[in-house]
Amino acid sequence: MLVNQIATILNSVFTSETQESQASVQEDLSNIVSVGQTITASTDFGNNFDNYVAKIVDKVGLTLYGTKYGIVDGLGLIRYGLEYASAIEKIRVDVGDYEDNKAWQLTDNNIANSFTDLFNFVPASVDTIYYNQAGTFKVKISIPEYQVKSAFKSREDMIRFFDYIEIRVKTKMQLALKYAEKRLLNNFIAEKIHANNGVINLLAEYRNATGDTTVTVTNCLSSKEFLRFASKTIGVYRSLLHEESGIFNVSNYVTHTSDDELKMFFLTDFAKALESYLLSDTYHDNYVKQDGYREIAFWQNYVDGSVAEKSRINVKIASDNTTAVNQSGILAVLLDKDACFIASEQPNVKALPNPDGDFTNYWHKFKACWYNDLAENGIVFIVQNPS
Repeated sequence: MLVNQIATILNSVFTSETQESQASVQEDLSNIVSVGQTITASTDFGNNFDNYVAKIVDKVGLTLYGTKYGIVDGLGLIRYGLEYASAIEKIRVDVGDYEDNKAWQLTDNNIANSFTDLFNFVPASVDTIYYNQAGTFKVKISIPEYQVKSAFKSREDMIRFFDYIEIRVKTKMQLALKYAEKRLLNNFIAEKIHANNGVINLLAEYRNATGDTTVTVTNCLSSKEFLRFASKTIGVYRSLLHEESGIFNVSNYVTHTSDDELKMFFLTDFAKALESYLLSDTYHDNYVKQDGYREIAFWQNYVDGSVAEKSRINVKIASDNTTAVNQSGILAVLLDKDACFIASEQPNVKALPNPDGDFTNYWHKFKACWYNDLAENGIVFIVQNPS
């Protein structure tokens, strides 16, 4: 397993998430997120394949079959527990094309004499993605034994002080995990934009439908007509995800995403505009009250408070860490819950007393895997002035 040290990028992310930036800062997400490796017979896994289709790797820690289970937390992304082994493989199965039913063509001599494939071996078509990358970081804190007693009136007061330190450490760890989740989501968005798959320009569609060119990227969130059209359009595409199709995933894999499997992320500025200019009860019922709904204040950096910057991602994608995607105007994302998932979360704390200095060092450590599956459905809604 490849385990990347991600403390440096997390420190940068912490600053960009909690402090106002002067400009958008590009982030390389390849050390945090993995999109997996497609397994073929030529992939270098030695003889550790099955003997059926020679594409399934033996002895992995967890095999996923597109089943819907896991623990949801944070941004609502799916989590899979995995304590032993390291690798995860995700298997997709398909079958061949439809064929004529020869049982009803027996009067055709050409057909009647063509039963030559009765004992042919026709295995299922299997595609397997192999995930085996993790990120790790730590936070260290020293707690004295006697040196601060003079600053407190009682043991209880001193313990309360140490509790506050522990709470702050845990908060810092939880923030790192939250920000890593956002980068997992941002990488999925960037991969979709790079592949030009499932990216819907709401402004372009609005202009095509209405002929109204007065609405622009700058003023669209204050246009009741545009917001009504955007809400309707997102609803239409949401319904399209219910249908079996390969249109909305990068791998062209025929699948569907029902409402209970759907994650919806709306930029807060967009969500509040919809609430203000449309019937708030309708918006609440259709989106907010759904289990998979989340609002995002800004995707990556808080630069100047403008919607243009809050709606921007500027990243190098994990599938090709030389390719940069710098896109503003991202308003909403719909995706299958299995498109972004987290595995093998392993928090642990180690303690070591220093008898000479009368203090104890605590190391709060964490390791996890953040994965994108680009064969799952996803749609990114943007506003961009048509060229």
